[in-house]
Amino acid sequence: MGGHGWAAQALLPVALAPLAGHIFSTLLNFRGGNGLATTFGIWLGLTLWLGPVVLGLGLFAWRGLLSSDSAALMAGMLTLMVALVLSGSGTALAVICLGNIVLLGWPHARAPAAGGLHLPFGMQHVPRDSPIDKVSTII
Repeated sequence: MGGHGWAAQALLPVALAPLAGHIFSTLLNFRGGNGLATTFGIWLGLTLWLGPVVLGLGLFAWRGLLSSDSAALMAGMLTLMVALVLSGSGTALAVICLGNIVLLGWPHARAPAAGGLHLPFGMQHVPRDSPIDKVSTII
């Protein structure tokens, strides 16, 4: 994947369009998902095994070290970028990875700093002491 010229430049929007469409869904008033599964799909298509394996292991390792899921995701993406550069995959994949990081930064910047990912559609976390939680334990 060390393509040069227009082929490498044309790959950037093709690779990032699914992620942008997922995060900024027009059907949901530009408030889509977090983009994690879409990111794995993009890197599966671009690198077959390298991207998903490095990203998965990076997420697992960084989640153990960092308190926030969002911070672990960003650290995992940076780990993927380092792996791409070290493997000699070419600058096109490194630029796509950088674009992926920028797009993922949008929904995860809105995530609560103390506790991970935001919930879509304006949903809220249910506290442990709420009546809904008590009803669900009875049923």
